Amino acid sequence: MRPGTNMRVWIRWLSTPWHVFVLLISLLPSCLWAKGPATMYMMECQGCHLADGSGGLNSIPPLRNSVAKFPAVPGGREYLVQVPGVALSSLSDPDITAVLNWMLTKFGPIEWTSRYAPYTVEEVATLRKNPLTEIGSQRADLILLIERLESTDAPG
Repeated sequence: MRPGTNMRVWIRWLSTPWHVFVLLISLLPSCLWAKGPATMYMMECQGCHLADGSGGLNSIPPLRNSVAKFPAVPGGREYLVQVPGVALSSLSDPDITAVLNWMLTKFGPIEWTSRYAPYTVEEVATLRKNPLTEIGSQRADLILLIERLESTDAPG
């Protein structure tokens, strides 16, 4: 085969508008699909926390019906950003902000989200600079604060 033959084949193939259209359409879904918070959750978080947020094996906590309670207690908002899986993620600050806010409304409980403002990119960027090293005891302390808050919210 002569040098440049492959290039000539591609040029001939791309000279047909239909082929250009097919090529662009085949690339389009990956461009659109790659940036939504649900997709980023799937790619970065779902492996451990599972698709429905029910949590994984051993020490992987569930998100479903609990994640939105954390920002409502002192230290909980910071905790969600500073856990190693979030703070050390390869996602950008804007992407993490989008995923966190999506998770809070997706896995809820949604009625808790009215107690605080959504995360901002600036807040996430600042908090990520100090990832937690000891998360077990801190999580346990936050769970106790959440339980106390729930008991004071109970009708009675």
